[in-house]
Amino acid sequence: MVFGDVDGNGAYDPFSGDTLIVGATVQLKWNGQVIAAASTDGNGDYDIGGLGNSSYEVCIINDGGYALTVPVNGNGCGGSGYAFSFNSAFEAWAVNNFAFLQP
Repeated sequence: MVFGDVDGNGAYDPFSGDTLIVGATVQLKWNGQVIAAASTDGNGDYDIGGLGNSSYEVCIINDGGYALTVPVNGNGCGGSGYAFSFNSAFEAWAVNNFAFLQP
């Protein structure tokens, strides 16, 4: 999920004014190269499937220039994304959220 983190606490809470971000671009990288991309839907969610056994990074494109509150010091994409590996055709991996501090 990608959301606007109004209070900057890193947790999605619509009651505190946090909003889902529609149309955000998320990239999948393999060996440092972008191999797929997806845009978030009306729920702020995205899906990139069909991955083989390997190591990947999932990166968010920050078009708005907002501060990223999640992930904090991520392990991929120069600290602004997630790194993960697949070791089985039956394995699934769900990326944690991306959140932007919004005024």
